Amino acid sequence: MSTLVADGFDDAILGYLDTPGGLVVVYDKHRMIGQLMDQDCMSRGEAVEFLEFNTWGAYPGAGAPVYLERADRGIIDLLVSQREGSDD
Repeated sequence: MSTLVADGFDDAILGYLDTPGGLVVVYDKHRMIGQLMDQDCMSRGEAVEFLEFNTWGAYPGAGAPVYLERADRGIIDLLVSQREGSDD
């Protein structure tokens, strides 16, 4: 498996995951948004829309990067309870 990267977002790399299939690069979504806002003069909404369509929503195959959404325990608990509630 080849390790794939998101071109132009090296400053948003948090690290990597060492999986049984190989290394997977981990990116910080917040940093990626900020980079587009700064470098391309996009609004936050424009940056999110661009990344959702062109980067985060793409699956180029095995070795694809992971895009991390930072959250604290409270947010994690809220998301888990929402998803568990939607299974009913």
